[in-house]
Amino acid sequence: MSASRLSLRRLEGESLDAADAARLRWLVEMDARCFGRPWTAAQWASEVANPRAWVWVAERGRRRVGYANLWALDETWELQRIAVDPALRGQGHGRDLLVDLLVRAAREGARACVLEVASRNSAAQSLYAGLGFEKVGRRPDYYSDPPDDAEIWRLEPIG
Repeated sequence: MSASRLSLRRLEGESLDAADAARLRWLVEMDARCFGRPWTAAQWASEVANPRAWVWVAERGRRRVGYANLWALDETWELQRIAVDPALRGQGHGRDLLVDLLVRAAREGARACVLEVASRNSAAQSLYAGLGFEKVGRRPDYYSDPPDDAEIWRLEPIG
């Protein structure tokens, strides 16, 4: 895996500068556009303050294109959330963002990455399979809005 042309900005700590605060507001708004059960601003602020959470906003040029949240859990990291602006989907931004994050995670000592995805989300599953993730489990009736099973995917080793 090699890094893309995206610019990634990590949001971290309890006190953000004005530019990162604007990125966080954008992320909260985008999360509401991308998910049926978006996280609240307070939940995102908690993630940003969590030293184990890596919250990233991806930009191409001056345009924000997506975001992701990874948890650093020893050698196995967990992808909590990843999304691309709906107006910009299908252009490879999601793949570029995930590849960049996996490269960074591997540099930090991650050997594996796990995630959950809705069983009906074929676009995300294609992305994950294309990067070498394998389906390793299922959680029936995990999602409620809309109702769906969660599939568990794993990539090991990263790279």
